[in-house]
Amino acid sequence: GEMEALKNKMQDMADSRNKSLNQLKTDVADLQMKLNECEEDRTKLANDTTRLGSGYRKMRDDIGDLRERNEQISSNYQKLKAQGNEKMRGLVDQMEGLQRDLNERDKKISFMEGVLNERESRLADVENRLKQRDSLMNAIQKRVTDALLGFKDQGLTVEVIDGKVYVSLSNKLLFATGSTKIDANGQKALAGLANALKAQEDVTIMVEGHTDNMPVSNLGDIKDNWDLSVKRATSVVRALQTRFKIDPNRLIAAGRGEYNTLAPNSTEEGRATNRRTRIIILP
Repeated sequence: GEMEALKNKMQDMADSRNKSLNQLKTDVADLQMKLNECEEDRTKLANDTTRLGSGYRKMRDDIGDLRERNEQISSNYQKLKAQGNEKMRGLVDQMEGLQRDLNERDKKISFMEGVLNERESRLADVENRLKQRDSLMNAIQKRVTDALLGFKDQGLTVEVIDGKVYVSLSNKLLFATGSTKIDANGQKALAGLANALKAQEDVTIMVEGHTDNMPVSNLGDIKDNWDLSVKRATSVVRALQTRFKIDPNRLIAAGRGEYNTLAPNSTEEGRATNRRTRIIILP
C-alpha cells in the first residue's frame, strides 16, 4: 500500500512538474513572442532614430546654411542701408537744391511779373495817350479843314500822318513870286488857321518853308533857297505871333530849302508843287 501511495505521490509530483514545465514553455513562448515584438520595435526605433538623426543633421546643416545666409543678408542689408542713407542724403541735397532753385525762380518770376505788370500799365497808359492824341489831332484836322475850306481850290491840303496834322499851303496862296511878304489872300488863310488853333494851347505849331531848285536872284539879302525858305517860314511865324496872337512859345520856324521835294523839279508843274509852306501841328 505504501508503494502505491508513494507511486501516486510521485506521479502527482511528475504531473505537477510537467504542468509547471508546460506552463514555463508557454511563458517562454510568450516571452519569446514579446521579445520578438520588442526586437521589432527596437529595429523600428533604430530605423526611426537613424532617420530622425539624418533629418536632424540635415536640419542642423540647413539651419547653419540659413544662419550663414541670414548673416550675409544682414551684412548686405547693413551695406544697402548705408548706401541707401548716402543716396537718401544725396537725394535730400538734390531736393533742397531744387527747392532753392525753385525759390529763386519764383522770386525771378515774381519780379518779372511785377516788371511785366508795370510795363503793361505803361503800355496801356501810352496807348491811352496815343488814343487821346489821335482823337485830338482828328478834331484839330476837322476844325482846320472847316476853317480853311474856302482855300481848298487854291493849293491847300490838310491831313493827319503819324499823329500830326499837316497843313500844306502853296506859295502862290501866301506869297508873291520871289517875295517873303504875305499877301492879303495869305493873311485870310492864316487868320482861319489861327482861329482854329488859338484855343488849342496843348499843341506846337512848326512852320516849314520849301522852295523849288531855281536859283535865287535879285532878292537883296536873300542868298539862296535856304534863306528864302527860312524867311518865308519866319514871316508866317511872325504873323501868327503878332497879328493873330498865338503864343510864341508854341511856334517853330524852319526852312527845308529845295531838298525835301514832293515832285520832280524838271517841270513847271513839279516846281510849283515844291514851292509850298507846310504847317505841322504837333501834339
